[in-house]
Amino acid sequence: MTSSITKLSIVANIVALLLVNFMFVDLASAQELTVEQTTNDYYRLKAKVAYLTAWVEALREGEQTPAPTFITILDANTVTLVGTITRNPRPDVVEVCGPLSKGTLDWGDGTTGSIVGLGCAGDASTFEVQHVYTESGSYEIKVKDHEQRSTTRVVAVNVTD
Repeated sequence: MTSSITKLSIVANIVALLLVNFMFVDLASAQELTVEQTTNDYYRLKAKVAYLTAWVEALREGEQTPAPTFITILDANTVTLVGTITRNPRPDVVEVCGPLSKGTLDWGDGTTGSIVGLGCAGDASTFEVQHVYTESGSYEIKVKDHEQRSTTRVVAVNVTD
């Protein structure tokens, strides 16, 4: 059974994301955006929708928070991940928003690394990372948080000279 503290944390995360989205819309309408800026904002918004969808699924399954969520953006042999890592709320731990490791990443080609959060709202940290593949193929990308929850996606890369 989910405690009232957990429910409040969940609501706080969702409200924070919605506020960020409304601020994004206000900023976007106040300036003239390039195609590249609009495309980047679209992918960030798509990643937020994936995150909110994962929250709904986690709640249905009785979980406190979702596993890491991310979308993949493929541009030739470069893959960009845009996503969110959420830690389970703990009343005895204060989340520090900043350039701290939030999880690990396996690109599927033998390359691994840490995920550093770009910013956070509540217990959620967003991230955006890129990787360049040197060989064509299908790669299984795995993002894991510090609570050992993981999400995997497969991407097909075609490297051309």
